[in-house]
Amino acid sequence: MLQMIKRFYWVMVFAAVTQVASAFSLIGPYEAYQVDTIGYHLPGDIGAPKNLLSEYRWNTPTIYYAYDEAFTGFFRSNGTFAVDQAFSLLNNLKNLSSYSPELSEFSLNTSRYNYEAQALALIDLKSVALSVIVEELGLTDPERWVWTLRGRVTQPGASCPFMIYTTEMRNYDPLSNAYSPYVNGTLWSYLIIENCGVGGPPSAISLTFPVDPTAPNGTPVVSLVNGRSTSGFGLFFNGLSRDDVGGLRYLMGTNNYNVETVETNSLQFVTNRFSQLLVTTNLTTLIAQSLTNDPVSLTALFPGLIIDSFTNFFVNVITTNFTATFVNKPFVPAFTPASLVLTTNFTTNAAVRFIYKFANVVTNTYFTKGFVTITDTSVTNGGSWTPTGASLVTNVTTRTVITNIANGTFYLIPSNTCGVQIINTQLVSLVTFTNTIAGITNVAGVTNIDGQNFRRDIITYNTNFSLIVYPILCVTNSVDKREGIDHIKFVRVDLDPISGRIKNGPITNIYHLVSVNQTNPQPTIQTFIRVLNFPDWLFSGIEDPSPLGDAAVYREFPRFTPVPNFGTNAGPGILQGPVDFLFNINGPLIVNFYSTNFFLNGLPQAQGQTNFVWGSFDSSTNAPIVYPESYTITNIDNLLFFYVITTAPPDGRVGVSYSTQLDTAGGQAPFLWSLNASSAGLPDGLTLSPDGVISGTPTTEGIYDFTVDVTESGGRTTTQDLSINITP
Repeated sequence: MLQMIKRFYWVMVFAAVTQVASAFSLIGPYEAYQVDTIGYHLPGDIGAPKNLLSEYRWNTPTIYYAYDEAFTGFFRSNGTFAVDQAFSLLNNLKNLSSYSPELSEFSLNTSRYNYEAQALALIDLKSVALSVIVEELGLTDPERWVWTLRGRVTQPGASCPFMIYTTEMRNYDPLSNAYSPYVNGTLWSYLIIENCGVGGPPSAISLTFPVDPTAPNGTPVVSLVNGRSTSGFGLFFNGLSRDDVGGLRYLMGTNNYNVETVETNSLQFVTNRFSQLLVTTNLTTLIAQSLTNDPVSLTALFPGLIIDSFTNFFVNVITTNFTATFVNKPFVPAFTPASLVLTTNFTTNAAVRFIYKFANVVTNTYFTKGFVTITDTSVTNGGSWTPTGASLVTNVTTRTVITNIANGTFYLIPSNTCGVQIINTQLVSLVTFTNTIAGITNVAGVTNIDGQNFRRDIITYNTNFSLIVYPILCVTNSVDKREGIDHIKFVRVDLDPISGRIKNGPITNIYHLVSVNQTNPQPTIQTFIRVLNFPDWLFSGIEDPSPLGDAAVYREFPRFTPVPNFGTNAGPGILQGPVDFLFNINGPLIVNFYSTNFFLNGLPQAQGQTNFVWGSFDSSTNAPIVYPESYTITNIDNLLFFYVITTAPPDGRVGVSYSTQLDTAGGQAPFLWSLNASSAGLPDGLTLSPDGVISGTPTTEGIYDFTVDVTESGGRTTTQDLSINITP
């Protein structure tokens, strides 16, 4: 084994002068050979490294993310701002194909340390979020998978540990797509560790490490969250590394063609080029009928109408009747004129009305007010005194009246289509008469009757008309050979706290993909629509259920969707939502390790060490922010490193000399002790010295409660409540 490692060192060092020193790894579902006995399926793993051309990627150009109450309640606005900053780093990327081939715009190492945060065991929230985001986009930890086992068999006639191993690289150079042993310019090798059945079945794992421990180790962003271990106290990233961007460019590159489907909520618009005739209908009629008809009656009136939902309400309908009666007729008494009496009756009746939401109604034209055109033609006969042959007086007037009734036209989308593409509107003038009045003259006994007039009113409010259209079909699970999307935009949305749905949703997202298939090698723009009621990604909080509570964040197993094919490889495919990121909100934990030195006294807090604490920090001199926001750095210092360990001073007796020393754990000497400003006093006759000694001769019996402060040389102060019982 050692000879093999030495020989491998030589091969890789020689290769260092010829290879580009950067690489990335891809994540996807497990292949058949990737089993737990050779280092896969470890706790916290959400996938396995993939070979080139078997990658999984997002092909949705816009991803919507949100925070729920569990996350915002713990991290508050500073926490959501930190995660938003992580998304900003990705949103600020240009189209990935626009960068230089060498990606010289990006640094090999973007990791930094804040040593105050490191001493406080703080984990940077923004950096962890950035790591899980990049991982969910299709990349995985290249430091772990640069070398990995593919197979393990027993040597002929032997048993464990005499095994034969095959090891492969799952790390790729972003320029040449060649396999690479480098991660951000650092050369890596491996050591195989074999377990011959201690604590379980025989198994092995390849442990990777940098060949030169002193070489600059440019940790990729995606390597921060690896398995379920918590590491990297004080570590933060100020951007994406060259390998991170190189991996994203490979996945989303416009020159990376994958046969793939689309996410579940997406429908592709496909235009049927066989034209059809579509007749529109009067919208006013639909509105009027939908108000008074129940769903069964309404769908009977409008076949093909799809009702998404409806509500009903009750109204009072008022009916008014007028009765006109002449009284005092005949004229009684004589010469008294008749008079008209109007009687008005009002009747109210309860009636049911409906409000509908339709699923397939398209309003071709829509006006909130109705427009009624009235054409009035009047022919006036002057009577017997009009000269023979004279023309009659003919007046034609046109006016438009606005009503309070919505007006327009609509058509119903068939259930198997997403809409129509209008080719020709076939619009015509509605006020065109085919039966106009012939010439009118005053020829006795021919056209007119003496003393009579003629009048005609034409009221035009709407009519049906036809459209020539191409039907647009809705295609689900569209499979095609497509380019990468080159860029992803992340959009934050708010949630309704009750339903968990997108507030003021749903969101309608229309996007485009480029298809290049074998039958049509020319790029074709495909149009898709998706409707979201829930975000693609949800950031939430969880109290870690593991015994040690040591997971910083639980990443949900991605929704790997392979392309329908007849191959044996688990890829290529797409990634899609919904995805949940569960951040540990246990709060600070103290971890104790058993030792026989503490068998009699137990494991005191002084012998504990912190697990981790969430924080936000950078390279500035600003103090780190810690979470939850009610916590402070001083709280952490005092809780974890500096506190009073004296909790029960000994009892005293009246008239008997008394002395006891108060003690601390942690902190830096010298210490200055004092009574807290709001504390009650010590027992009569006792005093507290600056070095923490309570001494004197008690004079009065009783139980005395008091509070002491102690300040160490670094300026930190901690407080402890104490009590002394003075007996007679």
